[in-house]
Amino acid sequence: PEKVTSIGEDAFAGCGLTTITIPSSVNSIGGAAFDYCNNLTSAKFENPTGWFVADSADATEGTSVTTLTADFSDVNANVLKGLGENEYMLRKDA
Repeated sequence: PEKVTSIGEDAFAGCGLTTITIPSSVNSIGGAAFDYCNNLTSAKFENPTGWFVADSADATEGTSVTTLTADFSDVNANVLKGLGENEYMLRKDA
C-alpha cells in the first residue's frame, strides 16, 4: 500500500512468502525483517535507487546497495534475507 513508509524489525521473519514487492513509499526496512524467510526467492523494489545499509534507525548514510532492481530478482531477495545476519537495516536517501 502507498501509505506504508517502513517495514519494521522482524516484520516478516519466518514467513512463507515466495515473492514480495517493496512499494516506492517505503523508506526503511528493519533488521531481520525477512530473517528465516527461506521460501523468499524473488523481490521487487518499485524504486530501487538510493538504498543503503545502515547500522541504526538514525543513520543518514551507509554502504550503498547498487544491486537492487525494479524487477523481481533473487538478488533483491537475498539482500532482504541478509539483513538478519548482522541486524542491519536498509534505509533510503531522503
